[in-house]
Amino acid sequence: MPRPRPLHLPSGRPPRLPLHQMAAEVSATLDGHEPTTLLRVTGCPPKVGYLSLDGEHPLDTLLGFTAPHDWLGIGVHCVGSALLLDPPPGSEPRAVTITALVDRSNQGAGVLRYHSSGRGAGPVDGVPGRGHDPPEGDDREVAAIVHYDEPPEGVVGDACRRALGLPTPPPPFSTAELWLRLWLDEVVEAALFQERPDRYDSWEAVAALHPAVCHPWLLGSSANSGWLGDPHGLAEATLALAERWSWPRLRREPEVVALGVAQACRRLAGWMDDGMFARAVLDEVASLPWLGRSAAAVLPPPVLEDVNTVIRANGLDWSRCAHPARATREGVGQ
Repeated sequence: MPRPRPLHLPSGRPPRLPLHQMAAEVSATLDGHEPTTLLRVTGCPPKVGYLSLDGEHPLDTLLGFTAPHDWLGIGVHCVGSALLLDPPPGSEPRAVTITALVDRSNQGAGVLRYHSSGRGAGPVDGVPGRGHDPPEGDDREVAAIVHYDEPPEGVVGDACRRALGLPTPPPPFSTAELWLRLWLDEVVEAALFQERPDRYDSWEAVAALHPAVCHPWLLGSSANSGWLGDPHGLAEATLALAERWSWPRLRREPEVVALGVAQACRRLAGWMDDGMFARAVLDEVASLPWLGRSAAAVLPPPVLEDVNTVIRANGLDWSRCAHPARATREGVGQ
């Protein structure tokens, strides 16, 4: 990528860029030619510059990166796979080319090109945006082209925002889901891979793997040995953990969460914000629906129901990974 020339912008609100038009042009130009490309918008009038990443994941470049002041926007062009949230039986992921841009005013736009063996399939069900048939003269196997007018989502979208110094969407209300996921991940792994998986047929053995029980130092002087006794007590322990270890505190002390992402978080904690940190950590742990299905396969029904009691007392259920309700310690057991 050529070294950008300094650009002196007027103070105040950043200029509004024609991101939708830019994303469409980049998508048409690069599709089928570059597997991964970092995009930058500079100049007056603004133009898009390209940096080929030679097939590397965009996060390898974006994590920890701070865009120069004369970059008006940043984005990515990459390939991947897409699968609907409720796919029909026998469906397979579809190849998709993603082009996304975000500017310094936190406006965004992008294009999704879905590829398949057919042509002219029109809009893709379940995907927001405007669907179009492939343009005339395009002989590649494009099933649909979907445009959207929002900033990119996910960890890559977060990284684009942080590279521009912008805030990302806020984290979940509390860290309760994180502690529950860590607990259930330990339960499923122990029940599947221990020499005596039947030892986890009791509530006491399953509850003993909860972070508040395994590591009472997490709660300091508020630790309560009685939390092991029943599901409502363990639900209270989860809420106590969430109150003591908020997302801002975990971002300041990421070594508390013993995950593969912890090393990167320690290095990048000052570059991330709370929302990006939370999503990066949660992405490293199996989802609550997956853990629920796995727990149902390895735990006896009475123990599974006790586990479900803890989940519900924290305002969650097996089918959701976001907090539908703000559970409080006072509400546990009522």
